[in-house]
Amino acid sequence: MNRRLAALGIAICVATFPTHAGHITVTPPGPAIYIAVGTLGGTIDTVSFAVGAPLGTPVPQSGAPVLVEIAYSRSGSPNRVFVTMTPTPGAGLTDGTFSVPWTHFSWTSSNPGQLPGGVFSGTANQALTDFNVGNNQTGRREASFTYQYDNTVAFPGGTYAGRVTFTATTP
Repeated sequence: MNRRLAALGIAICVATFPTHAGHITVTPPGPAIYIAVGTLGGTIDTVSFAVGAPLGTPVPQSGAPVLVEIAYSRSGSPNRVFVTMTPTPGAGLTDGTFSVPWTHFSWTSSNPGQLPGGVFSGTANQALTDFNVGNNQTGRREASFTYQYDNTVAFPGGTYAGRVTFTATTP
């Protein structure tokens, strides 16, 4: 089984977001699968939400977009690629005392036909997408995700942090 990981930090606070440094490419022969989230080069990017609307009002707060890329190459039989997201800690973003459940966060996709938008379900290893890779096929899927905090509950003030790890696998 081929497996690759990439991570993204999510926080409710004020921070800067670096721009994406380039694209990943895969050239035959394969099989190979690669995934990149945000800035290439091992950096874990941070998406921050400076809550500007009154706390607990249903005025969603958006973070900066994050580029997600999956590149693949298949030299043999067709197969599927599975992409999952694992948010940690599992209960939600935490400030050490309180937590904001992951179900208060969603994302929109700039390219939903390749990588869809959605809402965090609150479960570990949430499926993002899966797709077929044909015999001797090389390709790439990418989209910018814009994360949103729904701001429907007034949580205690603080800086809440968590991490989302993306995993791409193929048998």
